[in-house]
Amino acid sequence: MRTTGSGNGSKSGFSTASLIADSTNTLELREHGYPPRHYFPREDVRMELLSVSETTTFCSFKGHTVTFSLGERQDIAWSYEQPIGGLEAIADRVAFYEELSE
Repeated sequence: MRTTGSGNGSKSGFSTASLIADSTNTLELREHGYPPRHYFPREDVRMELLSVSETTTFCSFKGHTVTFSLGERQDIAWSYEQPIGGLEAIADRVAFYEELSE
């Protein structure tokens, strides 16, 4: 697992019918067996469109998640508010399931 910053001016975004997140300051997390995920700073995410869902998960490497929904689309994003040691850089950032983007 590793994180790489994309704050070098390259742009990342996530959208459904409307743009939900747009940033030049994402962190990319790569884990064996999973696609790379971009973690967006919350200030670059339209958090007012997301609601906290009841779903929670736990990763032994990263900790407990807070999961977000968008209207009827459940669990489209997640965040680690207090990640386990070594991954503090992703704290309070939001990642999206890319397979849900349109």
